[in-house]
Amino acid sequence: MPRRRPSSLPRAKWRLRPRPSGYAVNRPPPRPLIDVWSGVVSWIFRCNVSGLRADFRACKSVVDKSETQAFLLNMGKNRYKDVPCLDETRVVLEDGGNDYIHANYFATPGGDNRFICCQAPLKETVVDHWRMIVQEKVYSIVMLCDYMVDGKEKCSEYIPTTDKPEMTFGPFTIKLIKTAKFKWKRQFKAIVNTSTLEVFKDGKSVQEVIHYHWINLPERGLPPVELAAYELLMAAGSGPIMVHDSSGVGWAGVFVFFAYAVDVEDLEKRNDLPRSLPALWSLAAVRKERTELIETEAQYVYVHMLLLQHLKRGKHLSSSAVEILEGDFAYEYDLFARELLRGAPDWR
Repeated sequence: MPRRRPSSLPRAKWRLRPRPSGYAVNRPPPRPLIDVWSGVVSWIFRCNVSGLRADFRACKSVVDKSETQAFLLNMGKNRYKDVPCLDETRVVLEDGGNDYIHANYFATPGGDNRFICCQAPLKETVVDHWRMIVQEKVYSIVMLCDYMVDGKEKCSEYIPTTDKPEMTFGPFTIKLIKTAKFKWKRQFKAIVNTSTLEVFKDGKSVQEVIHYHWINLPERGLPPVELAAYELLMAAGSGPIMVHDSSGVGWAGVFVFFAYAVDVEDLEKRNDLPRSLPALWSLAAVRKERTELIETEAQYVYVHMLLLQHLKRGKHLSSSAVEILEGDFAYEYDLFARELLRGAPDWR
């Protein structure tokens, strides 16, 4: 059976696990993040870029058909036939009719259903897409793909625009309230359009949603190593936050994998950090939430560079680690990024 939202958590809002009584007295003092992540950081530097690429290739997603029965029974609702949807963590639609949608809950240390990772809606599944948004009380959507690329549809249009400020899909009417460019606190090259939407079901207003569309992720190569994803994550708030690209496993995987590290930092500040944490920062672990997450070795290398930059910004790296990051590791990363531009594949 799919994993459902714990009954102790309100449907309308994700929140960190409550701190038990007597916590400060009975629990050992928290380790600083520099210790929490030291094993992971040391492993990244031992691997270097070539080792990370090899690690990605070695981590094969082997999913038995018994684990993806709903996916196999609903092939017409799947954008890509080679990206399965795990039964255990899939979102189950509850308001009658077919309960399947290609979407999975993604857990972080702070909560089982922190994110919903899903494929971009097809024309045939847009109604289901909005069923899920309303059912799961999704107030923030992060879209990490274009609608069309080289004449090929990557995502069916599912939100209104200034040219067409109202759209109706089945019982749902979506009205555009306002649009704006996301304002970064720092100077980033990322461009994100925000749309504030009002959602109506059967004529009744049910919720507002903010849609964040990152419009300049490259079709080839890698984006700049900047912490725009962090600011976007902070703006998106608690959750569950819906994240999708075309397949729901590429840049969406990068975003939630990085968000895992950010949640670790938040838990450390709250003195609520699990001591076994570093073992969970692995591709195999996140693919138990949504199979095939992190689509390419380039994205895998990129998310580790992003993690290192985040830890550096928060002063969670030792001085020797910063020296390695800015020296050999940065050199190897830059070589890899230039190599990608010469013959990079298209992202799905």
